Amino acid sequence: MKRENISKAMDGVGEHLIVEAAEKLDLVGAPVAAKAGKKGQNAFVRFMNSGWGVAAVCALVAVGVMGGIIWAGNQPGTNLPVGATEETETEAEVTEPLVIPETEETTAEEANSEETTSEEVTTQEIETEPPHEHILGEWSFAKTPTCTESGVWERHCTAGDCNYTEERSLPAGRHTFNDTQLTCIVCGADAPPMEFTSYGDGTCYISDRGEVARSIRELTIPSYSPEGDLVIAVDDNVFSDLLDRCSKLTISEGIERIGVRAFAAMPMLKEVHFPSTLTMIESSAFYFCGRLADVVLPAGLQYLGDSAFESCRLSESFALPEGLVYLGANALSGCSELTKIHLPSSLTEIGEGVFVNNISLTEITFDENIQITAIPANFAQNCRITAIRIPDSVTSIGNNAFLNCAYLQDVSLPDGLTEIGHGAFNGCFILAELDLPASLTSIGDSAFADCTALSGLVLPEALTHVGVNVFDGASGLSYQTYGGCLYLPIGENPYAVLVKAESAEITAAEIHPDVKLMMGGAFEECTYLEEITIPDGQTEIPNRFFYGCTSLRAVELPDTVKSIGEHAFYRCAALEKLPESAGLTQIGAYAFSACHGLTEIVLPETVTEVGVYAFSSCGNLLSATLSSGMTSVPAGMFHKCALMERATLPESITRIEEWAFGWMNRNNATYFEINIPKSVVYMGGSAFSDGTVTLRYDGTWAEFDAIEKGESCFGGLGHASVVCTDGTVHLS
Repeated sequence: MKRENISKAMDGVGEHLIVEAAEKLDLVGAPVAAKAGKKGQNAFVRFMNSGWGVAAVCALVAVGVMGGIIWAGNQPGTNLPVGATEETETEAEVTEPLVIPETEETTAEEANSEETTSEEVTTQEIETEPPHEHILGEWSFAKTPTCTESGVWERHCTAGDCNYTEERSLPAGRHTFNDTQLTCIVCGADAPPMEFTSYGDGTCYISDRGEVARSIRELTIPSYSPEGDLVIAVDDNVFSDLLDRCSKLTISEGIERIGVRAFAAMPMLKEVHFPSTLTMIESSAFYFCGRLADVVLPAGLQYLGDSAFESCRLSESFALPEGLVYLGANALSGCSELTKIHLPSSLTEIGEGVFVNNISLTEITFDENIQITAIPANFAQNCRITAIRIPDSVTSIGNNAFLNCAYLQDVSLPDGLTEIGHGAFNGCFILAELDLPASLTSIGDSAFADCTALSGLVLPEALTHVGVNVFDGASGLSYQTYGGCLYLPIGENPYAVLVKAESAEITAAEIHPDVKLMMGGAFEECTYLEEITIPDGQTEIPNRFFYGCTSLRAVELPDTVKSIGEHAFYRCAALEKLPESAGLTQIGAYAFSACHGLTEIVLPETVTEVGVYAFSSCGNLLSATLSSGMTSVPAGMFHKCALMERATLPESITRIEEWAFGWMNRNNATYFEINIPKSVVYMGGSAFSDGTVTLRYDGTWAEFDAIEKGESCFGGLGHASVVCTDGTVHLS
């Protein structure tokens, strides 16, 4: 314990004597105070404030004085009593330790701290002081800037006796204007003609171009308003589409934000000077400044908004600063002279299409410490890059990310990649080799379409989904053939992935029983295909699987099939029977659209979800019964089924969406009849429009009238009537 702390505990009574005696007798030194820790020290102070403490003080004073005399006599060169030695004198000084009464029990943790020295106690006291949270007041001038000298803002902590002060430098340029002529009385400069709006805290933003001439050739955004407020922002749209001849723009120090479209569409702008204070450039700020080439972004920039420099030139010297966090969608797209770009480690989000249509861009590199998890959609579409190394942190590559990168020949994919989006490498004509990581689970539609040089591709074991026409036009791949179909291997299974029909003119096909994945669009436009066998174990009929198979009459599905994909049987005009599966739960959008051979539909009770326009334009369909597992009739489900006579809806239906039964019997003298359950609470816009229809409702007209209805629910040229329990109502 420090000597001054002990003295304070004594309240000034014989301080130095008490301290010396106490330390000499080990009463409050290492054996007592330090070993006892903070709690022991507090107990000692309480004891000294008691009656017993006063008596102890007196005793300590006396002992201290006597001890001082004895100690002095024992120093080298002094006369010791006859026959006395240093050892015997030390023994004479030993006394019983002073017992200090404790008001709190000593914990096991405190007992374990007894080895702490007095110096360690001092360190602990400093470290355990509670952290001080600064409460900062308003900014004020420590030094007011002028038109020629910079200034200083400061604000102070208002908590207690804290002396903490925060400072901020202010740029020069704060003129002192004449109230009548708006001319600086120091340097003679004129006040800027722009309009300023104050934030009320000594700062403001430029809110309008004011009297800035449209034909001005050079524009400087000032640091201060005429009232002396620091300009920290240029508001949205202030100068966009206005400055036709301005070629040079200087944005002064202090400005932190450039607003949306603030300087967009300045066709002659070639040069911009940014301040070091700038942290944010909002969306389309310099959009379509077609001649803007030489741009140096400040080191403190953190946010570059969507389309910020879209359709600018941006020369090869352009660079993104380390510290940039957000790079918006299309922020640097269409920049005709940008040849290379490096993405800094600070980036956490990159928007879609950020480099799309950069026809001169040949190099994109990533900082090795970058932590982005996705390459966004349309990332480098139509660029001239020749190689790309995807960062290790990336797990997905977005749709059309490298679409039509015709010069791309070297791609390195990270080990943790799980998804490649549709069209991701479509049209990469000279991409010959690609190592797919073992972690890959999904490849989207047309991901490698027209990769004509691609060969030796090895599909990973983890793959669970392949989209439509993934390898369409990839003529360099080596396929296995079986049953009129082409396959790619996974591991030792040569028939793991059904890719497509061997020929568009096949009349029958047999899918190999060892197939693991069937690719969407495999039999698209096989107009002569009449029969096919789907092996047991398949869980879905993929999207567009039989698209345009106009001769296909029937398909037997195994009970393992749970879903039928979008457009799976689209325009299968000869299909006479709805394919059945005991496990079927989902039917995709347009799945059976334009299947004119269907005359009756009874959806199995297992079906819970049906996509939009699933049975639209089935020209010969007469009747339909929906599943009790459904809760709504989706949009356009039976749109333009012109000959339908009846539809049966279960009590589970609560919504009939827009155009669900539109264009029914529009020009037919007979009518379409449908029951409307009392469970229905909503009928969408044009749900029964342009048709002759009778609705049978098991309730009163008032109850039917209370159902929410979309615009033109019964509109058009047809006729509708509602048969209720209390009569028939004709609707116009």
